[in-house]
Amino acid sequence: MFINLFAVIALYVATGAAIVLIFFPAYVWAWRSIASDFAATPGKNASWVRTCPIYLTIFLAGLTCPIDLRLFAYVLAGSRSASSGSRPTASG
Repeated sequence: MFINLFAVIALYVATGAAIVLIFFPAYVWAWRSIASDFAATPGKNASWVRTCPIYLTIFLAGLTCPIDLRLFAYVLAGSRSASSGSRPTASG
């Protein structure tokens, strides 16, 4: 069975680009608003709110990596074609 690796890679690149385009501006906005709040009140510098975005990012990366690896292994195993979305049929 032939798997079009170019289509699989293109799918991952498109998905990754879409995630970055959607979530990165929101992340930058949140980080800037938190930074401006810390500049206004320096006593909050050691608070939990300062470290929350870092922990949230690590947590989401920890959830995303196994899911991506599972999907990639599933596609490479031939269980689903990345380009057509259909299951392979048994010949014979």
